[in-house]
Amino acid sequence: MQRLVKIEMSLFKDILSGISGIFSGSPYRIILSAENKKFYLNAYKGAGAIPFAQLLNKYPQLGDLSVWVNYEKGGTVIPLGNLAYVKKELARLISEEQKNKPEIVIPQEIQQLKPSKMPAGFEIRYSWNDSEKAIQPQLRGEYWGEGTYVSENSYWNMPGFTENDDLWLRKNKIRGQEILEFLRAILPQWQRRSLPVQSEVVLEAEPACTIKINRVRIDSVTCEALWRVNPGSIAEIPSLAGYIIAGSSLGEGFNPAGLPLQTESGQALVEEYIPKTIEKVNEFLLQQHHLGMLDMFQPS
Repeated sequence: MQRLVKIEMSLFKDILSGISGIFSGSPYRIILSAENKKFYLNAYKGAGAIPFAQLLNKYPQLGDLSVWVNYEKGGTVIPLGNLAYVKKELARLISEEQKNKPEIVIPQEIQQLKPSKMPAGFEIRYSWNDSEKAIQPQLRGEYWGEGTYVSENSYWNMPGFTENDDLWLRKNKIRGQEILEFLRAILPQWQRRSLPVQSEVVLEAEPACTIKINRVRIDSVTCEALWRVNPGSIAEIPSLAGYIIAGSSLGEGFNPAGLPLQTESGQALVEEYIPKTIEKVNEFLLQQHHLGMLDMFQPS
């Protein structure tokens, strides 16, 4: 992100430093810029922006550039994969000896950006962000879409990328039901295709806790809470009801905080806690569609 800010700041400096040149030389200018993870080819006459087509009418020799750009509502976009070709064509125009040729401004940061192979050891690692309550990717560089990554002075395409991957690679936060879809389907599929992705978060097949009812009396219930994870590390996932996260383990369960189910050796629930405990357990069973077990926890 800092690199993009530098590119944009450099662009403004080039615009300001070149204002005097507008009046002393050609009134037409071509400026490359970067904004919102896109490169733009901007055309100007004097201080005002003009459509790229108008520039082509003035300079037919620029016609080859039209092959490498896309015309969008926000301007003339240079796909990242075509950036090297556009810079090469502009460099050729700069080197030509002709009168009244357009001024061409390419910020240094864009000029230095080169295509390369995917760096050795490049990896996208997904982990749980507790403050965001979401799974987030960690990687070197930034994803610019269509399987392309940008880092420092280079950019590259991820080998094996398909169009269906783009939606998930663009996600900076994975929440709600998308968590289950990602861990059950998307991540395993990527790993089968040998994409450079790993996840610290593991979807557990078994619930975090099993509650064993040992004895029921009028004013108390004796039970055992058998935890597969440290109950002190459990946190509920606000966007995914019925699931908890404990360290890197994600699975079905509930947060035991506030319930007297902390021991493994057996805990007697006094009368005031019974309704609260039954309500919590029933809520969990309903969320997981274990309707057949509800009768076990109904007062008689």
